[in-house]
Amino acid sequence: MTSILRRLTPLFLTLVVAAQGRSAFRPPSIPLVTHDPSFTAWCSADALPGTWPRHWTGRTLGMAGLIRVDGKTWRWMGAEPSTVEAAKQTGLTLGALTTRFDFEVPGVRFHAEWTTPAIPGDIDLYARTVTYLTLHAEPTDGQPHDIAWHVDASGEWVTHAQTDAVTWSRHRLADGLTAVCMAPADRKPLARKGDDTGPDGGSLWLAARVPLDDASLGDDVAVRGAFVRNRPVPDDVRMPRPANDRWPLVALTARGADASILIGYDHPFVVEYLHRKLVPYWKRDGADIGGLLARAASDREAVLARCRAFDASVAADLAPFGRAYADVATLAFRQVGAAQSLAADFDGTALLFPKECFSNGCIATVDVIYPSFPFYLKYSPELGEALLRPIMAYAASKRWKFPFAPHDLGTWPYANGQVYGGGETGEENQMPVEESGNMILMLAALARMHGRSELAVKHGAMVHRWATYLVKHGPDPVTQLCTDDFAGHLAGNVNLAFKAAAALAAYRRILEPLGLPKLDGVDPQAIAADIRRRAEGGKGDGLRLAFDRPDTWSQKYNLVWDRVLALELLPPDQIRKEWTATLSRVEAYGVPLDNRQPYTKVDWCLWTAAMAPDMEGFEAMVKPLWKFFHETADRVPMTDWFRTREPKMMGMHHRSVVGGIFMPLIVPR
Repeated sequence: MTSILRRLTPLFLTLVVAAQGRSAFRPPSIPLVTHDPSFTAWCSADALPGTWPRHWTGRTLGMAGLIRVDGKTWRWMGAEPSTVEAAKQTGLTLGALTTRFDFEVPGVRFHAEWTTPAIPGDIDLYARTVTYLTLHAEPTDGQPHDIAWHVDASGEWVTHAQTDAVTWSRHRLADGLTAVCMAPADRKPLARKGDDTGPDGGSLWLAARVPLDDASLGDDVAVRGAFVRNRPVPDDVRMPRPANDRWPLVALTARGADASILIGYDHPFVVEYLHRKLVPYWKRDGADIGGLLARAASDREAVLARCRAFDASVAADLAPFGRAYADVATLAFRQVGAAQSLAADFDGTALLFPKECFSNGCIATVDVIYPSFPFYLKYSPELGEALLRPIMAYAASKRWKFPFAPHDLGTWPYANGQVYGGGETGEENQMPVEESGNMILMLAALARMHGRSELAVKHGAMVHRWATYLVKHGPDPVTQLCTDDFAGHLAGNVNLAFKAAAALAAYRRILEPLGLPKLDGVDPQAIAADIRRRAEGGKGDGLRLAFDRPDTWSQKYNLVWDRVLALELLPPDQIRKEWTATLSRVEAYGVPLDNRQPYTKVDWCLWTAAMAPDMEGFEAMVKPLWKFFHETADRVPMTDWFRTREPKMMGMHHRSVVGGIFMPLIVPR
């Protein structure tokens, strides 16, 4: 592919523009605020005015944006007040960290830009739960205009259900900041457990450098109506009350052509890990929300400049792979972080916990971390280690008695021990080959690509135990689940066997030289060759789905590690033969995972695409995925599991597994 990438260089600027969203691409849901599973908001429509932002669960997050120009008001965000005319949206621009909406009203054009400054390589900045909303207007008629802005938020931002009670308040913070706060009346952090949970337990803050009198507290009709009429509104102090009882709001008004609103969230705790309640990472040294907002305000110009530079850098990374890939990867970028929480252990060590959003609600699932890991190998090995630390510590404890790696740490937000399958009580419905192979490959990748071997070395005996398990059970897996557990149990899974072979090769080539116990007499290349031999006789020229199933096929996405880690498992011509067979099975919206069902996973498709020998083949794999996200009527954050013959979601959205979309960026070219 190298010569093809060189040939694409003159298209760089065009593709950067496409990667930033100035194309015909229509995202199914547009990122606004993307910090963690509690503090996330998306626009589930083509335009911001006319609809409310939504939590990833589909819950409404009431937030209206209004602009008043020379006494007349237009609505640029939200569905109310319906009596206020909607501004005309003229553009949408997506970057890795930024979403910008452009609008026009008579005499003025303006934009609203949302920036979540989660630069993965700066863990302190990444941890801040503050999004910048930047507003800017300029005349189109050459005349001066009197401009004011209004942004509000309802109690839905801090409640699981609209009937939950809320309270609200006004504050004067350091550095001239005025803030308003919406909080649950019965603040019980970590009280709710499971998958479909709303944003309860924390408080929402809006802050800006405006006079205290420009902060409003009251019901939706009164507060928004007062802005439209340019009149003050008396405080509504009937609280606590349900979020849907005359819809209490907190709101800020800013005056002038430029305004900056900080949207922040204060978690008392984010997860419970081995029965210890952990604070957000930004609180590890005793910081509070007032200090966080003040620091975000004082750093604003520098942070936004860094975010613009980072957006451009990511766009440049994506550009050589074509417009379709750039659009899909740009949309995925913020979702990776939005589906997990960054906590501080008692000693301040960073621990990162992903949630299985609309999957099963598990926390710190190894086969969710595994597909997301290319993102961290590319952009933040430090966060990659933070993902693996909780798993390694738990697996090394006396509670985990098995010779293979665990599947998860519990049910969100309680990371107190595995709940999947047999949990800690038995081997029933475990994923022993899957998770052991996953952990070894991720540890080896951190060591080889970034020199980060501390976790592997510290737990060397345990990692050796996992490798020994794979020697015995990996080359011909008995009936068990793999990461694609929705497909059911399968014996002799060829793709799973290749994962075991890759993990053993990574152990021998990368981890043994670090001082881990040796796997004497184990030849991973011979194991891989035997797997290939036994898997021949699949449909067409490809290898089988399972050893005992002739005339079948599957994507062999785990073979990508052969390229990433230079494992030399199979001769290149044999991998290319399997790739060519896979490419022949492209359907309208992607290549199915295997011959059993017409559905696919976007992460695995991009792992398979990353093995493409040329750009033509790569784009043939990617363009159907772009088409799915562009056409689907499922207006939710990115799903990773969908049909290949019609643009319909199967399930599972807002998951961090979309970090796997970045696999092509770490495959050597």
